[in-house]
Amino acid sequence: MKLRLLAEEFVDYFVSRGFHGQKFDYPIYKNPTYDEIKQLWKEAKEAKYFESIRFLAIPQKKEVYIFPSLIMHANVAAQFKLPYWNKFSFPGVAVWNNNKRILEVVESVYFEDVADSTERGYLMNKSWKWLEKYSMDIETYFKSFRGKE
Repeated sequence: MKLRLLAEEFVDYFVSRGFHGQKFDYPIYKNPTYDEIKQLWKEAKEAKYFESIRFLAIPQKKEVYIFPSLIMHANVAAQFKLPYWNKFSFPGVAVWNNNKRILEVVESVYFEDVADSTERGYLMNKSWKWLEKYSMDIETYFKSFRGKE
């Protein structure tokens, strides 16, 4: 029997301290399963203080990290020594589309406000089909920018 390694994994918690010293642990998933995405979305809806999920996609490694919106992209990038704020990563925000059963990318401050036209072109021309495995749609987001460069 041939064994293969799973690409999906729970990687860590991001630990945060509240104003009164209380400790909060927020999950971070690398290449999440459908069930992990649904669980994180369910927790987001129940918490009522974040109604989106942040992600950091690393196309060269075909890795995507998802985490609650309360955690900044920079914190996850630093914790896992990931590229950030350059064309080698794509930080963004996604929401769950229950009809399509996918996470739809809705925003990327880096892509929209920081990246220059060369970086935006580089990112839009990369193949992002691998994200479909993780129930994510980034192509619809890019379509709204095509032709504006």
